[in-house]
Amino acid sequence: MIIWIFYTAAFLFCTYGFFFVLDNHIRLFHAQETISIQGDAFVIDCIKSFMRRHKSIPLSSIRRVEHYDGSRGSSLTVPDTLRVYYGRHSRYRFAINMTYSDSSQLAKEIMKFVHK
Repeated sequence: MIIWIFYTAAFLFCTYGFFFVLDNHIRLFHAQETISIQGDAFVIDCIKSFMRRHKSIPLSSIRRVEHYDGSRGSSLTVPDTLRVYYGRHSRYRFAINMTYSDSSQLAKEIMKFVHK
């Protein structure tokens, strides 16, 4: 009986891992993002991904926005993105597959809203 519980738990864990990896692949290479400022929050919606993602970050907690090329500690190749640092130790990647100049302009615009 206990062995079946172990097998079921292992199956569920592997299934979750598969869907997590699939969602990350779809998000990085096929999904679309909508970035907006709503009130006093920076909002990122990722549509057309397997698990629809929504992130809302208070503008007052944003510390910096910088380019992220996936080379720092990542063994997988990911497209260039921006990374927003907020709170004490939180970070979030967005602006997937934008050109370097467009993402630089976007980072500057976000920081203008933060400093207002």
